[in-house]
Amino acid sequence: MFESTGAFALFDYFRIPYTLIDDEPVAPGLASLSVRGQSASLSWPLEPAFATERRRPTRYLLGSTPLFGRIASDGNVRAWLRHIGGAWHPVEDVRNEQSVVAGAVWRKDDGSIVLPFDPSELIRNFWNERYLEYLRPASFSHLAGLARRGYYRARPLLPRGVQMSMRRSFSRVQSKSQFPRWPLETALHDFYDFLFTLVASLAERPVPFIGVWPRRWT
Repeated sequence: MFESTGAFALFDYFRIPYTLIDDEPVAPGLASLSVRGQSASLSWPLEPAFATERRRPTRYLLGSTPLFGRIASDGNVRAWLRHIGGAWHPVEDVRNEQSVVAGAVWRKDDGSIVLPFDPSELIRNFWNERYLEYLRPASFSHLAGLARRGYYRARPLLPRGVQMSMRRSFSRVQSKSQFPRWPLETALHDFYDFLFTLVASLAERPVPFIGVWPRRWT
């Protein structure tokens, strides 16, 4: 049903069948996913498309969902849209940490969509906890890692009451964190929902997949 010119982590993770094809990109440096026999496509930048970008990977917001990784400049995205041709309009802003618009998701009149980021890269950054590199300095992460290892080594020697007190203190600190939220962070699953909505608009029907417990997806 689906064909793609590049790997699509969302489909790989949820075991949705698709065929990798060797086809000309809709614009240089872009990969595209489409329904076989239909013209509308979902496109995103691959590594070569970021080669001229001077932006460093960072944290930004898609609506209220925090994402971590690279985003193509507005100039590069508009160049891709001109290359593809047709009438395009932005449908979702991507904002930086200062709430300034840094890019957008674009839609064409035929239903095609161009993303300013590689969705597979963003998904992998969640899986690999790369967001830690963008949320706090490396020196802080190193010290936090030392403190964590020190606690687990000393824990067998600590009285039970001291252990419980330290856990409560840590929980209070975690509850004040904007990301990841405690006790449940939904950003990655919200991003899955966003991508599934885009893919369903291409297919003009819900996309079946193997759900992940305890979500209600079907």
